[in-house]
Amino acid sequence: MVSIISAPSNHQHLEQLADWFTAQWEPVDVYRGAQPGFIVPDPLLAVESDQLLAGLALSRYKAADGEQWAIWINALIVAPSHRGRGIASMLITAAESAAVTVQATEIFAKTDVPDLYRKLGWIDLAEEDDSVILKKVLSVGA
Repeated sequence: MVSIISAPSNHQHLEQLADWFTAQWEPVDVYRGAQPGFIVPDPLLAVESDQLLAGLALSRYKAADGEQWAIWINALIVAPSHRGRGIASMLITAAESAAVTVQATEIFAKTDVPDLYRKLGWIDLAEEDDSVILKKVLSVGA
């Protein structure tokens, strides 16, 4: 059974997750933690029998549709052997919940797989290069 867990900075799977991100894109700071005046939730991991299947890192950047700071999904990856199991959707949903716990009212992502987000209720904001910027309004306190 797949479990989604929040990973503190010393979690055993974070180095492996960082390696996956680097191999796919470029170095990604998987643990941004608290920043002055703005809390960023810990990375989220999908694990099964203590094996890392997938991970998601969050960051803070300016909102795509405003000047305020916002939570962004910075990177999301699923091991090729575990794709097609709904794990990415589970991680995105968990990221939404994690953002709510730090009082975020919206969450953003820039992705080349926008349909994954759209089926979870995200809306398109803009197209940029080969990617789409999306947003989801969150229900704080719901």
